[in-house]
Amino acid sequence: MHRNINFKLKEKSNLIHLIKNIVREYILHDIFIENPLINHISKTDHSQKNINVNFGASWSKQITKDLILEAIQKKDKKIINYRKEDITTQWLLLVVGGIGDSLYDMDKSLEIVVETCFDKVFILDESIMKLFEIK
Repeated sequence: MHRNINFKLKEKSNLIHLIKNIVREYILHDIFIENPLINHISKTDHSQKNINVNFGASWSKQITKDLILEAIQKKDKKIINYRKEDITTQWLLLVVGGIGDSLYDMDKSLEIVVETCFDKVFILDESIMKLFEIK
């Protein structure tokens, strides 16, 4: 796969379709379709089919205090609309370690003080399934 591919979850079905077509053409016709996802593909004679992806050891980025504060500020602008729903307590959950733009490693020792209208703020690191409370 190409490194640093960014995509949104809503693009998932299109990406699946694209990958399926690329693999099918290569397996059936030995034609590698140029594309923005896969940079190399190979096949060998076997009695079964397997697909393996090697994203490399340095695929994810380290999350920074500035990235966290920027994400909180974006959500702070929307809290007025959230409060219109007559829910008095508002918590914010930021998710990292997933796919696309959220693929970050969480620094467990990161000290952060945040000023926000949210009553509580959490960061969920999906890669290790750990929840961090930062406010």
